[in-house]
Amino acid sequence: MFRTAINIWIIIGIALAIVLLLSIVIILVLKNKNKKIRVDSSFIDKLLNYLGGVNNLLSTEVENGRLRLKVNDLDIVNFDGLKSMTESGVFVTGDCVKILFKTDSKLIKEELDKKIK
Repeated sequence: MFRTAINIWIIIGIALAIVLLLSIVIILVLKNKNKKIRVDSSFIDKLLNYLGGVNNLLSTEVENGRLRLKVNDLDIVNFDGLKSMTESGVFVTGDCVKILFKTDSKLIKEELDKKIK
């Protein structure tokens, strides 16, 4: 009987440890999920700089949540800089650079459009 009581307490302790670990993981995931980037003038200036300047940017579009940027010359685009601005990666198709940000891409598009006009 004493042995059974010890086994029950061990099982309860393990179950509580598992619940605690799962709670910590869920909290950390939710905390990082809600972390959005701040779109201000310094963010837009940095983005334009990495894209090779205002004159290298031909057009902007939002496509499936991604920002699609048509550029004049891919050789002057700083891809390492662009990758540092997003955790989701940078994709190149033809003369277009596609970037997925942790914020509304439409907002970034609107700010870029103000700069290039």
